[in-house]
Amino acid sequence: MKAFNVTTTAQQVAAAGNRDFVHLQNVSDTDIYVKYDGSAAALTTTNGLKIIPGGYLILNNDGSRNVFTQAVWAIHGGTGNKEVRIQGAD
Repeated sequence: MKAFNVTTTAQQVAAAGNRDFVHLQNVSDTDIYVKYDGSAAALTTTNGLKIIPGGYLILNNDGSRNVFTQAVWAIHGGTGNKEVRIQGAD
């Protein structure tokens, strides 16, 4: 798994692409918020999908087609850098 430092500014943690899955793990002590739907709306801590400390987000495609192909963005509402780990996207 790759490790990324998430900040209080939305940043891309996985580029858009034709991938089979994306697994994210929040290994920090703060809630992390993500978006992966390709919408033009900027990611914030109020519109993102929350991953609690120690929590996971698992995006598995259905086998016949890849449905989770958009970029994955992350942000947190605390202070400093928080670590998230990602697998399945280079």
